[in-house]
Amino acid sequence: MQITKPDLHPILAALQRQGDIRPLADLPASSRTPAIPTGFPALDHVLACGGIPRGRLTILTGAPTSGTTSLAYRLVAQAQHRGQIAVYLDLPYSFDPLSAQRCGVKIGSLLLVRPSDRLQALALLRDLTVEDIPLLAVWDGLLIKSALPDLRALRAVLPRSRMTVLLRLPPTLAATVAADVHLHLVRQAWLYERRDVRGCQSSVTIQKDIGQPSGASVEIEIAL
Repeated sequence: MQITKPDLHPILAALQRQGDIRPLADLPASSRTPAIPTGFPALDHVLACGGIPRGRLTILTGAPTSGTTSLAYRLVAQAQHRGQIAVYLDLPYSFDPLSAQRCGVKIGSLLLVRPSDRLQALALLRDLTVEDIPLLAVWDGLLIKSALPDLRALRAVLPRSRMTVLLRLPPTLAATVAADVHLHLVRQAWLYERRDVRGCQSSVTIQKDIGQPSGASVEIEIAL
C-alpha cells in the first residue's frame, strides 16, 4: 500500500507567518476519522462520538494537577496515531516533551508553536481552517486569566474545515467560550507505587456534549 504524505508547504507557511514554529520531523499521512478518541475507553464510552468530535471546538477545564495536560497529550497521540497533524499552541511556554512522550506523543511529528499573544494564536487558527489537511490544534490557555477573544467565528467555520480545536482553560473562563464539548476534570486521589507518585485518579464530568444531555461523569486513572 502506497501512503502519500500531505503537502505541508501551505500549513508551514501559515504557521511561520503567525509565530515561533519548530517543525521537528516529517509528518504522518492523513486519514479521516469522525472523532478523536481520548485514549481512555471508559471516557470514550460516555462521549457521544466516542471521543472528541472532529471539526468542532472542545474545551478542557480543571485545576493544575487535575490531569488536563495528560489528557491533552493523550488526544495529540491519538490524533497522530490516526495520521492527523497535531499543532500545539504553547502560549504559557509550559509544553513538557518528556511528559508528552510518556503519553504517546511522537515529538518528531509535532508542530510546536509559540504565538506572542492570544490574538496571534486566534489568527493562526483561522488561517489553518482553510488548509485541506486533517489537523488537531491544541491551544494551551490554562494560565489565561482574562477573557479570550471572541471565538464564535472560528467555531462557525470549523464544521466546514478539517481541523479540530482543543482548548485548555481554567474553570473560571469556561462560561465565556461557546464550545461544542466541555470536559471538566477534578483530581480525586494520587496513585502511588510504593512511595512514588505514579499518577492520579480523576473524575471527568461532561459539562456539554453533542446530541446528548450533560452531567455524565466517569473516573479515569492518569499515569504521570
